[in-house]
Amino acid sequence: IARLALDAAPASPAAAAAAAPAAAAPAAPALSLTRRVIGRRMEEVWAVAAAAALFGLAEVDALVALQRQRRADFRQAHGRDLTLLPLLVQAVARATRAHAGVNGLVGPAGLGPVAGVGIGVAVAIPDGVVVPVTRDPDRRPWPAVALELAALAERARAGRLGPEETRGGSTTVTNVGAFGAEWSLPMLHPGQATIIGLGVVRSRPMARPGGGIGWRQTCPISVVYDRRLLDTATVARFLDTLVLACAAPPPESG
Repeated sequence: IARLALDAAPASPAAAAAAAPAAAAPAAPALSLTRRVIGRRMEEVWAVAAAAALFGLAEVDALVALQRQRRADFRQAHGRDLTLLPLLVQAVARATRAHAGVNGLVGPAGLGPVAGVGIGVAVAIPDGVVVPVTRDPDRRPWPAVALELAALAERARAGRLGPEETRGGSTTVTNVGAFGAEWSLPMLHPGQATIIGLGVVRSRPMARPGGGIGWRQTCPISVVYDRRLLDTATVARFLDTLVLACAAPPPESG
């Protein structure tokens, strides 16, 4: 009788919890169409590209001064904030135009030349990234480029970009500095042999040519490139030109 009573006694809460079947793990949310397309393209690039990277630090005191001087007037005239991005995109375009070996699109025969300079600008959207292209930004006034990039970003986030607005870029700029990051190793965009990561702009101590240390506004720059198509020396010269282009503000007249 005692044994029967013992067997019939209810289990302790701890024992009951241990004996209970484990709850099923929640199902992972399905990937969106945009995320699946991005993933497939990244797999394609990863499978064939021989990615390498170079890094530089650009002094951007002149660009920061221009932005601060014109920010209030630009907002009053256009109702938009003036960031450093359009000024940096123009610097990328000037450096790209100066190096014909970098300015091209990847094709079956390698890196083919293109007419003009198309710069893709990565825009973050809730489920991925969209890359609209600005054409010849170095040959237009910076206020016009700033307005165009703002309009492209708005259409990208609203899903209203036309097919032609995402084609023809010979390189892409991804502004990881907008999220506080300094250095990056971005993935190459399909059809391109380079991608440029721009880090957060902040004041850093820099050695001066005449000796001593001075505080300068600086921007970290990462250039990822396809080693199959571009020599390291070619990309190093391009990066040097880009660092110098970032040091001088663009003319307002283009």
